[in-house]
Amino acid sequence: TPNRFTLHDLLRKYARTLADAEGTASRAAVERLANFYISAADRADRLVHPYRPRTSLNPDDSITLPEINDVHAAENWLIAESSNLSDTLDWITSHGSEHQLALCVHVLTGLLDMHGHLATAEPLLLRAVEHWATTRNSGAWARALLDLSGARSQRSRYEEAISAAREARRLARASGDSELEFECVNQMFIPLWQTGQYESAKSLQEQLLSSLSQ
Repeated sequence: TPNRFTLHDLLRKYARTLADAEGTASRAAVERLANFYISAADRADRLVHPYRPRTSLNPDDSITLPEINDVHAAENWLIAESSNLSDTLDWITSHGSEHQLALCVHVLTGLLDMHGHLATAEPLLLRAVEHWATTRNSGAWARALLDLSGARSQRSRYEEAISAAREARRLARASGDSELEFECVNQMFIPLWQTGQYESAKSLQEQLLSSLSQ
């Protein structure tokens, strides 16, 4: 592909051997690269999925991000870099902190969904939920539960999906975040509809309409 480059397998193995010999310096370089990819993916995904509830990354002014200023450019970048983003998630899963993993899997949830891999990421989504529960960050906790609910819906585990979205709604309501609460209800509506629980779904929608009219 034009402007895309790769290494021969033997050269890549040799380069990795040299990098491993550098120890701490090598790890720091890889961590900077991982931070770049997650920051750039966050920018791109915000353009592709503008209405998705977000947990913000800690800004790093030392990172120079690519020019991604519209939806078309964002989609192209995510497609072109999808393999590297997958490798970034794998590296953070094995070598990063739980905080880094929670942010990474949240940023990449949209991409994983686009490629049909969201359900297989459920163990990582569970780790993200557990991390935010430990930190007592109710907003990030609720958003992680929404990601988990979506993954469970994809695996037809609808009652578990409803339970996760319901817990997210409780957290959103307790923190006074009405916009996030509405998104929790919207996520809960999907597995309710898929399981034929139409009266419950209707009741949720009526609650939303009532709260909006007040």
